[in-house]
Amino acid sequence: MVAVTVRTDDVEHARAEVGRVFCPHRLTPQAGVRDVRLRMAARRVAGVGIIDLDYGQAVWIQPPSAGDLLSRADPPQRQHDAPARRP
Repeated sequence: MVAVTVRTDDVEHARAEVGRVFCPHRLTPQAGVRDVRLRMAARRVAGVGIIDLDYGQAVWIQPPSAGDLLSRADPPQRQHDAPARRP
């Protein structure tokens, strides 16, 4: 993988593409969510895979055991969570 970019609204396509690039996993939209708004950009830098992944909706992700996988999840920052700017 040199670089991969994927965008889809289909839950199964999102699960399959993330599983292909990152790791196989279960993906379950939370109650009231019918589809996702997946945005994934993946690249390899100095032998390390870096993946920017956003499902765009509330989902449950259940990956297999971590093994040598390192993951960091940042919750989305909402407009009202951002610090106020002073003029």
